Amino acid sequence: ILMEVKKLWQKIKRDPKLMKFVNDLSENTVLQKNHLIIFTESKETANYLFRNIDNEYPGKVLLFTGDSGESIRDKVLENFDARARHRKEDYRILVSTEVLSEGVNLHRANVVINYDIPWNPTRMMQIFF
Repeated sequence: ILMEVKKLWQKIKRDPKLMKFVNDLSENTVLQKNHLIIFTESKETANYLFRNIDNEYPGKVLLFTGDSGESIRDKVLENFDARARHRKEDYRILVSTEVLSEGVNLHRANVVINYDIPWNPTRMMQIFF
């Protein structure tokens, strides 16, 4: 049964949530003018978001997951860390898994978006408090 569900799921080409999100990125003035961090729970979703957002904003989107190397981490810090020695403006949007949600100062980002809701209710409370 699961294989049949997977086959049906793969046929779906529309993603209303993504379409609305990308539309908001282009029409909302707060989202247009600020540095954004978009957190997601899974690496697959992060990659999916990166591909689709980068299509709209080529070269302005950075992806960071647990598989990212030190050079990508340096780019994150240069573009999103308020205390970075060598501040850059190469990227405006950062898509990341929760791997960057703790222990990294990303205060140059004015807007933080949680694209999906964590499965763990305790984690949800940590996001807001």
